[in-house]
Amino acid sequence: RALVGAAATVELALGVAPAVGTIPPGALARPPATRASSGAPPRLHETPFDARLAQMARFDRFEAYVDWAADAAVVANTGRWRGWEHFRGNDKAYAPWHEALWLASEGLALPARLRLLAACGVDLVAGPLPPDARLEPLADLGGGLRLARLPAAFPRAYWVAEAVIVTGQAEAERALVAGGLDLGRAALVLDPAVRAPSPGSGAQTRHAAAADPGPRWSAPPEACAQTRPRPDEVRIAAPGRAGVVVLLDVWYPGWTAEVDGAARPILRANAAFRGIEVRDGEREVVLRYRPAAQRAGLALALLGVLAAGTLAWARPARRPYPA
Repeated sequence: RALVGAAATVELALGVAPAVGTIPPGALARPPATRASSGAPPRLHETPFDARLAQMARFDRFEAYVDWAADAAVVANTGRWRGWEHFRGNDKAYAPWHEALWLASEGLALPARLRLLAACGVDLVAGPLPPDARLEPLADLGGGLRLARLPAAFPRAYWVAEAVIVTGQAEAERALVAGGLDLGRAALVLDPAVRAPSPGSGAQTRHAAAADPGPRWSAPPEACAQTRPRPDEVRIAAPGRAGVVVLLDVWYPGWTAEVDGAARPILRANAAFRGIEVRDGEREVVLRYRPAAQRAGLALALLGVLAAGTLAWARPARRPYPA
């Protein structure tokens, strides 16, 4: 309790906490349920600074804030302690491509923002939220802030039959926000080596550009069951049909993928996430975190041990001094 309060205090004092909200302590012990088959904690998005400033104004004494923060604060960078993952926070490695998506969501009107967050696998939204049919209210956080569930959130892992190739990160971000692609059928892929079928010219795949931007889909993508036996490993059940399996975890160097035991490159899908090409009959995708620096460190450590052993073995025995 003291550690949670201290962490929240430091974050607010430095102004680095993207958001703070309150929720009854009993609810904190049981985070809102998400899809049972996701294998991942609920993902929360908070509107930055609005919540932090609103909650700071509630306290006239520092001691009162610390007591409140220890029991009821929802601070983005301590979300793991609450059983939640934050869409943007210090509970994940910094990646510019992921930060760009978060900034894009903040610049959109609420309907388009909710569609973009849903396409990023965000289950929960906190902030100064007006009533909206796309949101399921969960709690009043105080200070004009609310916590709500986003039922349209994409599965954390899913399969699509088509890939749209883009040549750069900026193009991928523009295409994702513009709303001209059916994300329930296709994935944006930055790697031109992918061999998934390209979408046809029919209206069922592409939507006309609209005045209201934001991702769109005719139907949610096909969910893929996943398990996470360790923090550095994800196993995904592929449907056995050619296409792209998308994992809504941030694309980051050091991750490797195998499909039915064979190495496969990890593509950057939908501007910030991981995509793996699958072919007909392939059933299992396994991702592991194996950064080159880790492998190099292990190799150097092994060489050091071998060198020390060799020197110890080859060192001549000391002769006693003559009397």
